Amino acid sequence: MAVVTGATRGVGKGVALALGEAGALVYATGRTLEAGASSWPGSLQETADEFAQRGGQCIPIVCDHGDDASVKRVFERVHDERNAAIDILVNNVFAAPSHMPVNVPFWELEDGLWEDLLRVGLRSDYTASRCTAPKMVARRKGLIVNTSSGGAVRYTFNVPFGVQKAGVDKIAKDMAHDLKPFSVAAVVIWPSFIKSEKFLAQPDRVLHHWPSGSWKAASRPSSRGGLWSAWRPIRRSWKRAVDCIWLQNWRKSTGSRTSMRDARGTLAGLIIR
Repeated sequence: MAVVTGATRGVGKGVALALGEAGALVYATGRTLEAGASSWPGSLQETADEFAQRGGQCIPIVCDHGDDASVKRVFERVHDERNAAIDILVNNVFAAPSHMPVNVPFWELEDGLWEDLLRVGLRSDYTASRCTAPKMVARRKGLIVNTSSGGAVRYTFNVPFGVQKAGVDKIAKDMAHDLKPFSVAAVVIWPSFIKSEKFLAQPDRVLHHWPSGSWKAASRPSSRGGLWSAWRPIRRSWKRAVDCIWLQNWRKSTGSRTSMRDARGTLAGLIIR
């Protein structure tokens, strides 16, 4: 069973659907429940509907991840309903502004941008992880995945954006240190450029930031309908992260040096029950 934050659209929706394809029951959180309730395309109900079309189960929960109390209520509900059996937490929620300042000097940015980006997208990850970790530690089983980007190590958009991404990387690394003695893992993944619903809603604004030659390839929808072709790198990164953590734990517990090829066949059954 998994919890994916910020699953109304974009990366969060893609990861949630990929987990569903692997057989997981997914709780999806976000602020927009119904289609049309936001100025941006995408909603939790649309994510849940696509799950249903694929034969999976997604439970949408409205949550303001800028409010710690709202986040805590989500995990209290999930723990009560599922007997604390959260196998995977994906910290993906991110409060991107309607118009992200690009290459704007930090002294010219709006006063609230720093607080907005670090409250929902950094502090929110910390809060959700603190709600989840005690149960995982008690069960000695679990995986916490944090979504970041290359903006953690190179200048991207603006100063607060880069600080937020670097913070997510650091949280993942230090959480992994604390969790390792209890056989619980924390990792970070870096999706590349994403053809998300927000991207499609403002192509004139963002097209000139897309790497040369990438737009044509990214604009082709997947034959599977729900996951855009641009989400495939996310799914590969996600799978590699889960594979590596599981294989390390498997080798440690069994003393076996089995290959990834041999181990991969039983991955879903052992991690997602």
